[in-house]
Amino acid sequence: MFRSSLSFKVSVTYADPNFFEIFSFPLLQGNASQALKNLNSIVITEEMAMKFFGETDVVGRTLGLEDGPSVETFLITGVAKNLPGNSSLKFQAVIPFKFLQRWWNDGDWLNYYLNTFVLLHPNTNPELLENKFASVFNRDAKEQIRKAKILASDIEFGLQPLADMHLNIFGNDAGSKRSRYAALTNESLFEYSLILGGIAVMIMIMACVNFLNLSISGLLQRSKEIGVRKIAGGLHGR
Repeated sequence: MFRSSLSFKVSVTYADPNFFEIFSFPLLQGNASQALKNLNSIVITEEMAMKFFGETDVVGRTLGLEDGPSVETFLITGVAKNLPGNSSLKFQAVIPFKFLQRWWNDGDWLNYYLNTFVLLHPNTNPELLENKFASVFNRDAKEQIRKAKILASDIEFGLQPLADMHLNIFGNDAGSKRSRYAALTNESLFEYSLILGGIAVMIMIMACVNFLNLSISGLLQRSKEIGVRKIAGGLHGR
């Protein structure tokens, strides 16, 4: 919850400093390369800027982030254009991830709740890069795997194209880490989308057939009416 003269609930995303350079979320105010450099900087959407201040020219002003009994003050360093309705990424405010790490730095390799996005070099081979993930995981998470009494082979790392997120998202972490269960779930989600799409097409076909039936039925009745009028001496079948 942010506090100025008013208080509102706001959806907050934690991100690295290069967030607005990698993703195509244009800033109406502020510098994309510098907006999240400082620990207590914050970027809000134009919708939030209008809600809090009644204008979008708010760079340099402050907002208070309330977390339980404490309130942390942030400096507004950017105003982002409102997100498209079909965007897979949703936020109303963005705060540097380092701010979160200051009081909670999670080193658990078995937690799968973070969205991790990477921008690959044009000449990078994704398959070769994926092959390196397992070795890093087995090395750094060896002790955690032992304590959790699971098999390292039960957890699989991989890359997923950003455009593939809508219908094939891996659990809660958008493909940065995935398990066999998550992969099965993704296939089910995609199949459900196909099934629902097929049902929608069938409904449209049924509606068209019904419309044609009604039109043909009306045409037959009209033909009888025209015939009766002609028998009665009518000149035109109107």
